[in-house]
Amino acid sequence: MLRFEEEVIVDFHDLYNFNAELARSVIDAPEVFFTGAALAVENKPLRITNLISSTNIRSISSDDIGKLIQVDAVVMTASIPDSTLTMAHFECTSCGDITVVEQGRHKLKKPSECGHCHSRRGFDLLIEAGTHIDTQALGLQERPEELPPGEVPEPLSATLSEELVRTVSPGDRVRVIGVVTLQERKGSGKAFSRALEVNYIEAFNRNPADLEMSEEQKKRFNALSTKPNLEEYLIDSYAPSIYGWRHVKKALLYAQFGGIRKQKGSLPTRGDINILMAGDPGTGKTQLLRFSTKVSPRGVYASGGGVSGVGLTAALVKDGDRYILAAGTMALADMGMACIDELDKMGEEDRNKIHPAMEQGIIPVDKADVHATLNSRCSLIAACNPTDGRYNTYKTVPENVKKFPPSLLSRFDLIFIFLDKAEEEQDQLMAERILQIEEEEPEVMPLDELKGYITYAKTFTPTISKEIKLRLRDFFTEKRKHQANDTGIYITPRQLESLERMTEARARMHLREKALMEDAEAAIELFDIFINETCKDPYTGKVDADIIGDGPPKSLRVQSDRVRLVVELMLQELDGEREYVLKGALINFLIREWGVMKVRAEQIIDLAEQKDLIFNPYLDHIRLA
Repeated sequence: MLRFEEEVIVDFHDLYNFNAELARSVIDAPEVFFTGAALAVENKPLRITNLISSTNIRSISSDDIGKLIQVDAVVMTASIPDSTLTMAHFECTSCGDITVVEQGRHKLKKPSECGHCHSRRGFDLLIEAGTHIDTQALGLQERPEELPPGEVPEPLSATLSEELVRTVSPGDRVRVIGVVTLQERKGSGKAFSRALEVNYIEAFNRNPADLEMSEEQKKRFNALSTKPNLEEYLIDSYAPSIYGWRHVKKALLYAQFGGIRKQKGSLPTRGDINILMAGDPGTGKTQLLRFSTKVSPRGVYASGGGVSGVGLTAALVKDGDRYILAAGTMALADMGMACIDELDKMGEEDRNKIHPAMEQGIIPVDKADVHATLNSRCSLIAACNPTDGRYNTYKTVPENVKKFPPSLLSRFDLIFIFLDKAEEEQDQLMAERILQIEEEEPEVMPLDELKGYITYAKTFTPTISKEIKLRLRDFFTEKRKHQANDTGIYITPRQLESLERMTEARARMHLREKALMEDAEAAIELFDIFINETCKDPYTGKVDADIIGDGPPKSLRVQSDRVRLVVELMLQELDGEREYVLKGALINFLIREWGVMKVRAEQIIDLAEQKDLIFNPYLDHIRLA
């Protein structure tokens, strides 16, 4: 195995300043340059960096074949590294003489005849005697945020060798410098695909906040941060074509700015804010997702129902006799925002993988004895429609979205319900906004300006004072006091961390290095809206976190516990006539005596059966357990 201890890295700008003609020859005839340069650097790898400009993947043409180019792209797939022959040793089957043949990039080159006996009868390849280097195949693609509207992202194959192997992973944004080559397409004798023989690669701008920004832009954004009612101005600017839902837009803004990823003890704590929008069709959920994708410095949009192949997370895909690690939506959105529509239609495999992606920022991939982990440090903004088509306010969130297990719902910092209500005043205002009847529109920030402001704000890392932490602690402990009464527990340690993230996000919104008490109060106010709208027991109207937790509402549990007593009383009234009561009679009793609806009565009986308080051995026959 041939390995190099060192490599020589040359900045193209320095080379151009030293000798412009030599620099141009590197671009136009890189093979000749690298062959000659290898002798000068004693066969050490020579890497060229920092070309003058980058070429878009879709702009690569046949004129670029054999030239050195630079592209900015996303790594979509990465193969398991292979060993590739560079110098092959062949043994003549007639005389046993050894012939050494330098290999090209693709097909194995064999000698035409033996140099010793001139025989053409055949040769045996001596694999272990040859010279090998490590290689790895990458699948590159245009960056989602740079894709022209309505266009399909164009792919580009690339090959890493030697020290470049394993330097990047699927989902990384990379800058690649390499020589354009050709690969023969399978089943085609004349068609070839363009590929890249990589000379240098680096993952860059892993954090959108690392983007360079002029001093003039920074001054403009600093001045903007002092604007009175800045938060309202930003809410007006967020998806301005969508009327209403201001509390949701505020939450989406907090998710754009994000909290601070930090280390607590030995475990990292995410700073990303996850939001779920569930409710009636036609209420603007998709438009909010689309806008969130556009305004995010690194936003990726996907539909849970339209994703195939690697899905929303990641997968190992078989390519011939080997496996390739492929990145899905959440891996591509690393250090950004993943906006997923119709999340309820995601596949079962994605549903199992999405838990660690949301909470820990990683995607584990285990298949065919291959164990890998991709980063997915991103906010997940998702939308889903109710299972029954329309949102039923007499049912809980899990009952409306039946495919979401409680463990998945609990990983969303905020859940908002979208109801399409017919309210005359609101409908009139909405129609005026859609039809643009009003001449005076609210002042809004241009999309590119808002995107730049968010990018700049992410360079701030606000801290939270002890006073603010005590305020959050007191809010947490006060809400936990409801544990003993009928309202149930409706705040957990996980939700306390959500409050901390939202406090930091609002401080970032105002370009602050230290969070203020007003940031904490705003986070608490938004959290209360979420709790009061989403975690209400449809029967009692009281807040109960069990609605999106691991079990049914507490009121339903209490009523189911009393069903056994009701059955005992009904059996006593039968005076031994039979040992069971009719299910229909029990339902009618609960409707009449408890004032519940039929659906609720059936839920009470079903839960009592699950608890083994009663059982139903035959249709419509309820017995005591």
